[in-house]
Amino acid sequence: MLQVPAKLRDALAVGLFLVLAGYVTFSGIRLALLLWQRFG
Repeated sequence: MLQVPAKLRDALAVGLFLVLAGYVTFSGIRLALLLWQRFG
């Protein structure tokens, strides 16, 4: 098992979290716009 420095591991965790959060936010906004156009 490769030993990863704690700081690098934390940076990767934060980066992955930001990517996931950004993707979820983008999907939510896109879905909201789609529904708004349909029912607006």
